[in-house]
Amino acid sequence: MSSILTNSLLSPFVICLLLVGLVKVAFGEGVSDKEYLVQLFKPGEPGYRPKKFFLKKKSLNGNHTNTFSMWVDSVNCKEKSCEIVGVQLSWDSFGRYKSFKLKDGATLTKLDHKDFIKEDYQRLQAILSDRTSALAEVDRESLMNKTLYKKAHSSIDGMTGATSLFLRNDVIAGAAYTCFHLWDLANSRVPPFIRRVTMNESDPTILKSYLKSKESYQNLLALNALKQRKIMSDDIPPLIDEMISRKNHDVIPPLIEYLMAVLVDKSQLKERLLEIFSGAFDRQRVAMLGWLLEKPSLMDEKFLLGLCRHFSKLESYREVQLLLSLCQKNQVHEELMVPHVFKLLSHDKFFVQRRAYHFLKEQQMNSSEETILKSFAQKYESRL
Repeated sequence: MSSILTNSLLSPFVICLLLVGLVKVAFGEGVSDKEYLVQLFKPGEPGYRPKKFFLKKKSLNGNHTNTFSMWVDSVNCKEKSCEIVGVQLSWDSFGRYKSFKLKDGATLTKLDHKDFIKEDYQRLQAILSDRTSALAEVDRESLMNKTLYKKAHSSIDGMTGATSLFLRNDVIAGAAYTCFHLWDLANSRVPPFIRRVTMNESDPTILKSYLKSKESYQNLLALNALKQRKIMSDDIPPLIDEMISRKNHDVIPPLIEYLMAVLVDKSQLKERLLEIFSGAFDRQRVAMLGWLLEKPSLMDEKFLLGLCRHFSKLESYREVQLLLSLCQKNQVHEELMVPHVFKLLSHDKFFVQRRAYHFLKEQQMNSSEETILKSFAQKYESRL
């Protein structure tokens, strides 16, 4: 088993992960272990030679819960010398960071050779547990001062003044390098590989159980794995309907991609998408319409008019605007849309009513519709 994982947002510390393969399997009473060889490439090292690390997967027999762990490098500087300190990071089956630990007697240090104190270790755990940290958003190359990486094995562990103000709640003062390096590994670089292992090694029954979960990250992994393996069975559509009923909008784009992979009959696919749109909630419909705007190959007038039949169900201005844009982008005959858009004049949100009015006033309508539209314009003249 081999593959290469890359990321367009290249870290100054880790360029990519190279999965060499499953290198060890061990079984004990009630427990099985697997190890995967991972190589981390670091710029600045002679010849960009990768260093080998081992990602361990521990499984409890009879229990589908797995844990992953890997020893990585940090730097500990004392007096005039620095040494590599091993830090073990651990994750769940979905690549969500859980905890870290050091080898017995090992410590982490801050600027000026100061050892971490108890509160610093507690703070580091909180930082590494924050998947929404600002560390994910900043420009990695400007995070540290320009000479920091070159001095990564010296006593310097600081950051620029501007970055300091921006990230002061996301790093430990005097330990920015350590915080960023470990956070990057814990939340950005290693988790995609863990998810890939889980996707490849989970049987269909387990994947279906992830669809039942109330946690969207489990739903997403299941959908990606089912798509990759093109698994479809009679018990999956009800699970999908149940998943949609939980109102999470993040699952909609990967759900559509899964259906595209397993429903090769285009008419069957479009029928299923219309069913989903009909039963979806507002933010789910926004996600679906936004996705469809980028997929012209799926569009035809019959399908789009099928979406238009649900205009009266739309709850927000955003939904209405997206559906109108989708239809107009794909050149749906606007006179066919009029009866559906007309219903929006009685919507409970005036912004929606006004958007419908500005669309309708440019269309050909029958005399009854024209009378109603004229009456609407007179009533809201000052607001149109």
